[in-house]
Amino acid sequence: MRCAILTIGTEILFGQIVNTNTVYLTRELNHMGFDVLYHHTVGDNAARLKELIHETYKDCNVIVCTGGLGPTEDDLTKETIAEAFGDKLEMHQESLVNLEAFAKRRGWKEITPNNYKQAMMPTKARVFQNDVGTAPAFALMGEMDGAGDLISVKDNSEVFDKEDLKIIVTMPGPPREMKWMWNTHIKPFLLGFSDKSLSYRVIRTFGIGESKLETVLLTLIDGQTDPTIATYAKEGESSLRIASQRATKEEADAAVEDMLEKVREYIGKYIYSIDDEDLHQVVGRTLIEKGISISSCESCTGGMFSSKLVEIPGISQVYDRGIVTYSNRAKIEELGVSEDIINEYGAESPEVAAEMVKGLARVTGSRLCISSTGVAGPGNSQGPKGEIPVGDMFIGVYFDGEVHVKEMHTGRDDRVVNRNSCMLTMFDEIRKVIDQKV
Repeated sequence: MRCAILTIGTEILFGQIVNTNTVYLTRELNHMGFDVLYHHTVGDNAARLKELIHETYKDCNVIVCTGGLGPTEDDLTKETIAEAFGDKLEMHQESLVNLEAFAKRRGWKEITPNNYKQAMMPTKARVFQNDVGTAPAFALMGEMDGAGDLISVKDNSEVFDKEDLKIIVTMPGPPREMKWMWNTHIKPFLLGFSDKSLSYRVIRTFGIGESKLETVLLTLIDGQTDPTIATYAKEGESSLRIASQRATKEEADAAVEDMLEKVREYIGKYIYSIDDEDLHQVVGRTLIEKGISISSCESCTGGMFSSKLVEIPGISQVYDRGIVTYSNRAKIEELGVSEDIINEYGAESPEVAAEMVKGLARVTGSRLCISSTGVAGPGNSQGPKGEIPVGDMFIGVYFDGEVHVKEMHTGRDDRVVNRNSCMLTMFDEIRKVIDQKV
């Protein structure tokens, strides 16, 4: 079924809060086999909300709403939806009992008159109680008449053809409450209207740009129907989504897995995750699972690598230390880098990256060590052998006594981009050396 997500709240339009509900619901609905056509956000304005509901139903069967169910005067979602469906509000006794019980559990001294508004519900609504807040969720069903007006019915979708059926579900806006309501009540309710299942995988790659990725996979992408393949880019890496909608989940899963094997034949060496995981998560888990001790020393990345690595639960089992050796003095004193090497080649050089990582291995005894140095920018740097272009960065990798240096030349005069790219490449170098050697 075709659907839209409608978030309600002027605070979203003002940018006062981040609309995470839409991202969450989009993933959920697609996975359930619904086709999400639109994302809408509207302020606390009854006329605009009513108009948007009618416009959306020209293309969609289902509208999933969040927000505007609170006790204040500007919370107009229920009233407006009821009016749009030709319904009205009345006190819903079960919701009233739950509201009073909630207030008692929380030790409220009184329930203010505006809070009782939250127990008012459309007369033909299916109401879902909220055990983690005060505002229930509800669903209304109906169809469009010849004049384009909505006609609602009470809990009887069987009288309509699925193509004619119009459904609206409304949940509280706070993400914690919304997710609880969704998983407990709304998702099971909507699954009854889905006639297909979606399966998908998000494949994460590093070292290949989006345009090249698409070009390499063109024979698979051209003429695709189901499964579908779509490429996405983010700073420093590219992603690929394989999706299939079939009559059953088993059929959709099988179609995706079959296409995944074909994709591996083309770009297998670039793939680091088939489960939409970040690169540092994959590398951190691999280090822990294989029991490989690691230490790091950073210059141009200034601790970005170590900061990411320590996000991984359990990484203390293998991570010995991370040192920021930003100055030449630090490289000499902490790592034993030769002052002559620095004077001859410059701190921002492959030779110094190699000396840094060899010195770190001597100091820590870690099986795997990694270093970074280079020119993040903005602007070029002056070395003993001339100008060093911005974006030239060097990563030293030590593993089981062997050392190699990865050279990067981004050509970007953007300090943030260059440092992030270097940090990601550090993780990718670890991934590759482990794949090759272990």
